[in-house]
Amino acid sequence: MADQTGKHTKCCYTGFKHEGEAQGELTTFAGYDAYVTYPENRSTERAVVFLSDVMGHKFVNSQLLADEWAKRGYFVVMPDLFQGDVIQFNDIQTIDFPKWYSGGYNEKNIPHTPEVVDPIVRDVIRELKEKYGVKKIGGTGHCFGAKYVCRFLADPENGFQVGYFVHPGSLDYEEVEGVKGPISIGSAEKDPSFPVEKVHRVQEILLKKGLPFQINFYQGVGHGFSTKGDPNDKVARWAKENTFEQAVSFFNAFL
Repeated sequence: MADQTGKHTKCCYTGFKHEGEAQGELTTFAGYDAYVTYPENRSTERAVVFLSDVMGHKFVNSQLLADEWAKRGYFVVMPDLFQGDVIQFNDIQTIDFPKWYSGGYNEKNIPHTPEVVDPIVRDVIRELKEKYGVKKIGGTGHCFGAKYVCRFLADPENGFQVGYFVHPGSLDYEEVEGVKGPISIGSAEKDPSFPVEKVHRVQEILLKKGLPFQINFYQGVGHGFSTKGDPNDKVARWAKENTFEQAVSFFNAFL
């Protein structure tokens, strides 16, 4: 969660790689590198734009989760939001996050901020509609991606009709206030980026808006539990699986 200046606070980037073989493909979508996975019937009527955490579209945990969405009947596109400048799994505890966020690790010094990321998401949505004939589009955001779920729920006609995010990283209250579509949220007990007082503030904002929304609070887990939780830990595994079911149920109802 962002502070009042909008600066990213330090996330507890820890976690586990998950086992499994991704079923989708790495390709180009709307001019960007992406991971794309189809439902069994290859339908593109309903789509999910999967906005990943800082490990990007090639991280197997995120790919496996995208595949689960496809198994539930959704066409899924997970674009590279970082132009290749992702944080590697082995570096998540040592990276200088503010330096990365400002583009300090890539040769072109391209920052990972809305003026750079918004056009990527916008182009993907346009491609879904114009080339694939998608009628309904939902956005899911994990950590970094959460911010952009809110930003593109501010204009459901041209953005997302329904959204879900979990353990957000950088997120301003103003972005939550701009939401104009149904939204589902997952939060963790041990998350300095989205502590309970900020969860309550987001709840207050959404209550005043009168839109369908859901906030689930998961005890015993921390930031990143939806994609990097320990599969051998009973509580972590349950939280990971449950927040996914939470999101699918919400999308099935409102998308």
